[in-house]
Amino acid sequence: MTKSAYPQNPVPQRIPTWWIVCAVLAGAIAAAIWASPAFAHASLKTATPQPDRVLQSAPKAVELNFSEPVTVAKGATTVVAPDGEIAMSGQPETKAETLVLPLKQGLSEGTYVVAYRVTSADGHPVSGGYTFSIGKATQAADPEDVQPPASALVQSLVLGNSYLAYVGIGVALGTGLLLFEPEARRRGALRAVAVGLSIVAGTAMAGLYLQVPYTAGASLFGIAADDVAVVLAGQTAGALMVRLMLVVLALPLVLQLGRGHAGRGVRACLVGVAVALAATWPLAGHANTSPQPGLVLVTGTIHVAAAAAWVGGLVTLALTLRRGDTDAATAPLLRRWSTWAAWLTAALALAGVTQAVVGLGRISALWTTTYGWLVVAKAFLLAVLLLIAARARRTVARMPAPVTGTRSRVSRVRRLVIVELCVVALVFSATAVLSHTRPAAMETSESDAVGPVTRVVETDLYTLHFELEPGGIGTNSVRVYLRDRQGDPLEPIEWNAEYGQADGRVAAVSYDLREVKPDEAEGEVSLPRAGEWEFEFRIRMSKFEEQTASVDINVR
Repeated sequence: MTKSAYPQNPVPQRIPTWWIVCAVLAGAIAAAIWASPAFAHASLKTATPQPDRVLQSAPKAVELNFSEPVTVAKGATTVVAPDGEIAMSGQPETKAETLVLPLKQGLSEGTYVVAYRVTSADGHPVSGGYTFSIGKATQAADPEDVQPPASALVQSLVLGNSYLAYVGIGVALGTGLLLFEPEARRRGALRAVAVGLSIVAGTAMAGLYLQVPYTAGASLFGIAADDVAVVLAGQTAGALMVRLMLVVLALPLVLQLGRGHAGRGVRACLVGVAVALAATWPLAGHANTSPQPGLVLVTGTIHVAAAAAWVGGLVTLALTLRRGDTDAATAPLLRRWSTWAAWLTAALALAGVTQAVVGLGRISALWTTTYGWLVVAKAFLLAVLLLIAARARRTVARMPAPVTGTRSRVSRVRRLVIVELCVVALVFSATAVLSHTRPAAMETSESDAVGPVTRVVETDLYTLHFELEPGGIGTNSVRVYLRDRQGDPLEPIEWNAEYGQADGRVAAVSYDLREVKPDEAEGEVSLPRAGEWEFEFRIRMSKFEEQTASVDINVR
């Protein structure tokens, strides 16, 4: 037998596993750093009583209307009286998009603080608050005492866990594809699938727990039974529990396939379980609230499955390609993988573009919204991946026939796989953040009918309360009223008002303010286009005292 013309390579034969571990951890850290409380998806459309309004009589309840159905975190939702006592007469309740906070009878004069925290239909929390007054404005309770800020640690852990879940599905589905290959190293692929499914199961269980303090705004271990009940009743928890059950169902099927004892029935069942597992990601996310839920569910499933299979295949190659492998030994497998990767990339791109179009709603959202910038970042990273993959594909295509023994191109493919996995870690980070960011299309639709826009402007002479309804393009009603620093009504002797676009594209014009009460006036304006609009009020309080107040409104 002839000795090989190539000396044995003394360095480790496989790509060091720590390379992959470091890439995964780097991506998880990046996702956690990007955590932000601005990821909430539902938004407050209207509130009764309106913010900063001074009422002559006490209301029976506070009603908050959101852009989508919500559930309430009772421990973080309340109304606080001027003396710091709770002003609610019972527990807050939600009816679809409306949150109702019942109030006690005989409420005293002063300023009340409304604090709320609800969970939108896609599992993301929304918190906020405002004040209103009865009789007159007074010193209110500190908002941070009413509703402490949400835990930054919990938010970071939620994003980090979401990132690791994508890693797990990638390893499980991608390496699972190679179990169908007769020439694949089954033991290594089987081990990788088991690791991937374990990560999926672990992140699902961690996600179930983290969802409780995440939606309740509590610390990592400061949860209550009511908070757990709210989470378990939601669709996000349902999707995570289905994910756990699918992992349990997949394990025996994978074992049979890995041992080579599986027939067509087992293979078909495994494919079905894989597709169902991929579908749990869109089910736990934006598919719940999208204007086209069916399309988002289908494309989301395809997107997750294709990305997972592609990335998992790269992980498998990284773990199984050896420095001593020859082109002749690896070319058949690499060529088959190259064909798979081409189809997976096409499916990934088609599904991704469809989701981006639905999520963006308009082309300008690419550069005007957080969601758009994340889509651009992810698209850029994917373009880099495709360039690296194209180079690897050309390298594989040049591999010689099985009779040749050179090893140079195998080493080049291995290096390209490492680079691809490092970029993939960043792609998964962007994906984890994107899945927790409100789609731009939702922002657009909500801005078309957000209800009254309210502002409060203080000057040396008065406090001006401004309301614009409905607050969008077209005819709007303007209402203003004056108060002193104690919240008591003020009566001016003359009102003058004008409005125009802040950039000068629409010159400022005057309009009439009709006196409704001595301290209140109203009028109508027409806003023909989107952009920044400036409303200016010159109010004379006496023969020698006049002061101007201006309000800037962003109209979409």
